[in-house]
Amino acid sequence: MKVKNYVHKLLLFIVINLSFTNLKAQDIDNPWAINIGVNAIDFYPSHLDSNTPGDGYGEWFNEFFNVKDHYNMIPSVSKISISRYLRSDFSLEVSGTLNNITKLGDNKISNTSYYGLDGALKYDLHKLVSETSKFNPYTSLGFGYTWLGNLESTSLNGALGLNYWLTERLGLNLESKLKYTFNFNLEEHFQHSFGIVFKFGGFESDGDGIYDKKDKCPEVFGLKEFDGCPDSDNDGIIDSKDACPEIAGIAIFNGCPDTDKDGVPDSKDKCPNIKGLRKNNGCPDTDRDGVIDKDDNCPEIAGVKENKGCPALEKQKELPKEFVEVREQILMNINNIYFDLNSSYLTHDSKLELNKVVQIMLKHPTLIVKCGSYTDSRASNKYNLWLSERRAMRTVDYITSKGISPNRISGKGFGETQLINKCVDNVKCSNAEHQENRRTEIIVVNPEVIE
Repeated sequence: MKVKNYVHKLLLFIVINLSFTNLKAQDIDNPWAINIGVNAIDFYPSHLDSNTPGDGYGEWFNEFFNVKDHYNMIPSVSKISISRYLRSDFSLEVSGTLNNITKLGDNKISNTSYYGLDGALKYDLHKLVSETSKFNPYTSLGFGYTWLGNLESTSLNGALGLNYWLTERLGLNLESKLKYTFNFNLEEHFQHSFGIVFKFGGFESDGDGIYDKKDKCPEVFGLKEFDGCPDSDNDGIIDSKDACPEIAGIAIFNGCPDTDKDGVPDSKDKCPNIKGLRKNNGCPDTDRDGVIDKDDNCPEIAGVKENKGCPALEKQKELPKEFVEVREQILMNINNIYFDLNSSYLTHDSKLELNKVVQIMLKHPTLIVKCGSYTDSRASNKYNLWLSERRAMRTVDYITSKGISPNRISGKGFGETQLINKCVDNVKCSNAEHQENRRTEIIVVNPEVIE
């Protein structure tokens, strides 16, 4: 009956500890661990009920920390264990211990050797504290075999322990184990241990602090948030999925930038620094006329492609035969009015041509004209300007003498400033070539009235 109650309470003790949390093992990256330390055997506080008074044993956990009177220890390494992570926070441990027993509870005995070989299934309880805490509690349940002098027995073992990690792999271990023996001549007892634990077995090739087992890019230095893969431009997209790994970009463009935020990636944007339209490859078209601004001579006024984005030119109406366009001006379509050298007098032929001007002006009563007179390049500029003014005034005087209102005609001399051939100063020309520059042109001031 005593054995049944004892085993029941021991199992209940283990189940309660296992039910506290749903955990994740700490040693998944370093699956192996070795523990080297010392152990202490205590036979006193390990009985379910009171024994015979004066038998030297106490009840459950009575004087549990009475090291001086009850603990058996030797001043050397007395415990070695090795464990291997399995899965789902469980690991398997095998340990060996040795000791020298001189105290069976309060009873003194001669030096008796103690050896233990134990196996246990451990369960990690680190979430009871914190996943990131250095404190790592655990519980275990297993079987062992114990030798005490000439006595030996199998045992059912339950333990609670704590690892305190000094570094990621190196820590301190503290454990208390209750060993229930099936040989009643060998008393059940507690075995306490303290040691140094070292985890190993994980590989980390690229120096980024992420073990190869978890590292999706084990040969390239990377970041924890990307499972060990690099993000060279820090745009949140790992290099293997980044079309522009050295330039920060955005996810919708596979890591490529869109500097002007117009929805067109810079690699396809013909105007990457100016917000534009997708249909225009990222270039703006302010006036929405289908001509992008950089090619539009009138970017703020809707126009046509044929006129480089400016409004379409009005179709020029055809001029009557009495008029002609010369050098972007509308002139009377008459024969040239020439002057002799150093003369401002009208020749007979010139008067015949001016009579034609009079007839045209009578036909178009709202027409206004200007007589522009010129000289060749011979003589000084001052003289030529004076001479051309006289030629213009004689032309005006002749036309007004034929009944045309002075309000409809004016004259101006331009000297040698508008030569129509190569005959500038110091260029040798024939008399005929010089004659081409000694002329008067009848310029229409208001061509819009021509019908």
